[in-house]
Amino acid sequence: MPNHDHCEQCYISKCDFAECQVAFCPNLCGVKLHMCKVEEHIQFVCQLTVVQCINSNFGCKKRLRRNLQVSHLQQCPASIVECTFGWNRWPRTEGQFEELQNCRDGQLDYELALRDQRAERTLLDVPRKTKVQLRNFLTKRYPAVPVPRCSKTSPLQGDKNAPDKEYIMNAEGDLGVEVKMYKKQLERQQQMWREDLREKGCSPSIPRYWEVRESQKGGVHSHCSGCIMAHCTLGRHFDPALWRESCPMMDCRWGCGAVYHTCKAAEHRLLCKEYTEEDEFHWLKRLATQTEPLSSNTVVEENPRDTKINPPIAVNSIGEVPSPPPAPGGLLSNLHLSLRIEHVHRMHVKHMKMRNFTCGKILRRDEISDHVASLHQQIIPGIESGCLTGRCPLQYLGCPFAYSKMSPHFHNSHVKYSRLDEMFYCEVHTGITKNNRMKVKELSNFPTELLLYIIQYLDPVSIRNLSLVSTRFRKVCLKVVKERGMVEMLWDRERQTGQRRERNTWAVTGFVWSFSVAMHPINQWHKVYPDPLQNHMETCFFNNKAELPKAPKNIDFLYELKNAAKKRSSKQSMK
Repeated sequence: MPNHDHCEQCYISKCDFAECQVAFCPNLCGVKLHMCKVEEHIQFVCQLTVVQCINSNFGCKKRLRRNLQVSHLQQCPASIVECTFGWNRWPRTEGQFEELQNCRDGQLDYELALRDQRAERTLLDVPRKTKVQLRNFLTKRYPAVPVPRCSKTSPLQGDKNAPDKEYIMNAEGDLGVEVKMYKKQLERQQQMWREDLREKGCSPSIPRYWEVRESQKGGVHSHCSGCIMAHCTLGRHFDPALWRESCPMMDCRWGCGAVYHTCKAAEHRLLCKEYTEEDEFHWLKRLATQTEPLSSNTVVEENPRDTKINPPIAVNSIGEVPSPPPAPGGLLSNLHLSLRIEHVHRMHVKHMKMRNFTCGKILRRDEISDHVASLHQQIIPGIESGCLTGRCPLQYLGCPFAYSKMSPHFHNSHVKYSRLDEMFYCEVHTGITKNNRMKVKELSNFPTELLLYIIQYLDPVSIRNLSLVSTRFRKVCLKVVKERGMVEMLWDRERQTGQRRERNTWAVTGFVWSFSVAMHPINQWHKVYPDPLQNHMETCFFNNKAELPKAPKNIDFLYELKNAAKKRSSKQSMK
């Protein structure tokens, strides 16, 4: 119905215009208006009209009244947020003090370090074009990982050998304004790299290669290079003028009888007939030599050739060799990152060799606050500070023991890490064992209505794993995915042809529904009793107690000497 000229400017609820009468809204919202404006009112204004969600173009198919759209956005499955919380790590070779990182599967700090290593491998699937674009002044060498999923595209042919200038052009082959700014930043970055190299490599304290003597290029002093005396005393006395030109003498470590200067140890290793190469477990043999001496009921077997390298093997009276200590986890795994997490502000310039990581989890808008509070403000800081987990004090010797100090929610729950979801979760020990399992009814035999009632109390990460149990559970979880899950757009690359140049564009090809990895917020923590560390120290292999010397039988001998001295003095005074 077309609007009348009178009705367009009329806002009187009791208007007596004869051609178009005033009536109430058919949705019973309480508004009175002319009949010609009812259709427009229902389509754009009426708060009781059922409309689609604001994020309908992003995958949400829910229909609700217009006055509920704002409150629905907090729980909308299409309103998703990516967690941008980040941290940093040093590689193991960059630590000032290299520690033995003995870890086992299931330990929280070890699992988090392995997660960062797996995220670092995602750079192998990223084309070089994306890697160049991700570099900036803050992350000069290693960009933050994991990289966005849209960047994991198959590299083009010849992508690794392509120069950088091909990646600073647009589709038409011209340099845009943003590209020119990026090129200037790249030139500044290269200039800063040259200045760093000039300061570190060309300082006056470090001589150049052609300025060093031939005898000093191999680390041998000028005097030691031509000295063949077995009893040279030049390096024994501290003379500031000659200290850098000579070094003390030493005997051969492997027992061949040779005596040489200390700086020639590396060269003598190539000539020594008694030299044997050390294996990766040589530190365990050196550790065994520091233990307490063998008892009288043991027999020692020694190799006369390797007496100075291999420690004696203790064999008991029965002839059995004792079991070896547990193998350190650092030798069994390829952990090349430090367990310690560093926090450098995201706007500060990172070191060239520092690795950068981000959380990168996709969560719903109503789950991001609990995710940050539980994971990034409680669990990860608790692992760093040692309030949540602890290790054996003899870790530096190779002990891989770790234990939990605090339990979330209840006393019988623990924090675990799932490699499938790349996320922490809380596990509750129910006490059900193999003996009493038959008394408990299986969850798969429950009716669907009861399963739906149980699912409403589970967190999204639990529903995510429940859907992987069986086909029936997956169908049950599918009924609540639109209420408890989230939806993401699936993008695909398309090529547009028929123009002067081929252009690559991205188009939405579908929507993916899934459950996030969010867990219930942790509101309370309980201390674990009894302390597992006390029981571990009694059986720890590396806890070798030193025996103190026995006290003399007569403890009061000092008092007896004093009494005897007093008696002598009294007798002499009487005489």
